[in-house]
Amino acid sequence: RIHTNFNYLCHDEHVAGIWLRSETTKLASWLSIQAWRNWAWRTMADFRFGFQPGALAADQGEDNAPAPSSRPVPAHPASEVSTSQATQGPLQSPEHVVVAPGVVIVKGRIGTTRITELLPDDRIATSDLVPEVYEGGFKLWEGAVDMCRYMIQKYKLTPESLITSASEGSKQPPLQGKRVLELGCGHGIPGILAMMAGAEVHFQDFNKEVLTELTIPNVLANMARVAPSHTRPPCRFFSGDWSAVGELLTARGFGGHYDIIMTSESIYNVESQYRLIECIKQVLQPPHGVVLVAAKSYYFGVGGGIKTFIKAVQQDGIFDVAHVYKTSEDVTSAVMTAPADGSLAEEATSGGEAAQEAPAAAAAGAGSAGAAGGNVREVLELSFPLAIQPYFL
Repeated sequence: RIHTNFNYLCHDEHVAGIWLRSETTKLASWLSIQAWRNWAWRTMADFRFGFQPGALAADQGEDNAPAPSSRPVPAHPASEVSTSQATQGPLQSPEHVVVAPGVVIVKGRIGTTRITELLPDDRIATSDLVPEVYEGGFKLWEGAVDMCRYMIQKYKLTPESLITSASEGSKQPPLQGKRVLELGCGHGIPGILAMMAGAEVHFQDFNKEVLTELTIPNVLANMARVAPSHTRPPCRFFSGDWSAVGELLTARGFGGHYDIIMTSESIYNVESQYRLIECIKQVLQPPHGVVLVAAKSYYFGVGGGIKTFIKAVQQDGIFDVAHVYKTSEDVTSAVMTAPADGSLAEEATSGGEAAQEAPAAAAAGAGSAGAAGGNVREVLELSFPLAIQPYFL
């Protein structure tokens, strides 16, 4: 390029200056993309893109959020958990979650007594969150249901399109061939829905005990409903802190691997948001991978929420972020105790009206939900900028 334009540039110093600045900018951008691309394929596993946790402190007065510490946070060790380590037998206190008319997910429930046996810490009896000990995985959070309802909209999931459908001549499941990671999975409801839509899903939770006592039994119970005409998609399970999990997944060959990453109600703590972003950057597939984050506007007493997370993403500078779903609907009516005969038909019908309300609220947008001035719930979508896509062709 320099050789081609040399004669022309020699006759006009001003034009030469403009051209040089332009080409320098392009070259710097190209080099940045190449460095980022190399990282995406695990050749720069330790590169952190200049993200500094302390940068989140700039607006802490407005958000009443504590500034993240600049010192490294000790990582909860990461490990893979096999299905053989799960609690055997039927689900304890089974319940059905109606996420849409005809789309029902079975889940278990673990009581406080059992939780305190598994995680012997007196604080757990009175709190859903104990930092570095228990991150709330045994509780079904509203955001998990919101995530499912948004997935149904985004991927056009219908009861007939799921692998649990016995419909004759059913089409290929909508997410077949997709690789999905659910971070902070807890019950694993969104991940299970993705499996029902044909995706290969990996589940992660901070606590191994949540996976063995709840997530794995939930997955097995729902996959037992797979119709004979469909193949049960593969799944794997990982425990540990996000910073350690990202490194473990990369070491296992999952760097830049996942088409979809989901997480629900996991950004309540400002300190952990940057670790979540770092984990995502290590394992999301460029350039078309997407991240779905379901959360509340703010979390009382812990400082995190939608606003602080968006700020962290923007300061990191790798992803675009968009608001794609908003609701303030009460979702407790979607969770029902399973009948004695294990039937799902009644729940699918009776839950239909409640399940249809969230999409309507989302369509109304910020005007209706925001007008109430309450602590609304949203789903954010993170994606790679369009400008990088040519570098991956």
